[in-house]
Amino acid sequence: MNGLHGVLGRFAERVNTTASLRSTLAGWNPSFYIQARDSGDTFQVCIAGGSVQAVQPTRAEPGDDALLLRADTEVLEGVFSGRQSPLGAYTDGQLEVYGQTKDQIKLDVIALVLWGA
Repeated sequence: MNGLHGVLGRFAERVNTTASLRSTLAGWNPSFYIQARDSGDTFQVCIAGGSVQAVQPTRAEPGDDALLLRADTEVLEGVFSGRQSPLGAYTDGQLEVYGQTKDQIKLDVIALVLWGA
């Protein structure tokens, strides 16, 4: 895995090895997708049992109830590696976030725990 897929894989590993996130993720099973606007790449993030089970490329389109993050590849790599603040990317209009508020809050908690952002 390289590029964005590799960054997302390392993000998943970091989430899974952060003990304090296990309770945050417990019982959370979102339909979670990440889309790169510039390349068209789409990844599905499978969360179950308190951990990230897989990050896999997909051709599936997220449904209306999905948690979706969309940005250019460079922004997504920055956000998921911790080099770029997700809040900053969102407020600058670089990152689009769609989904239920409760799912967005979970992502905020994950970012806060991992990077203090």
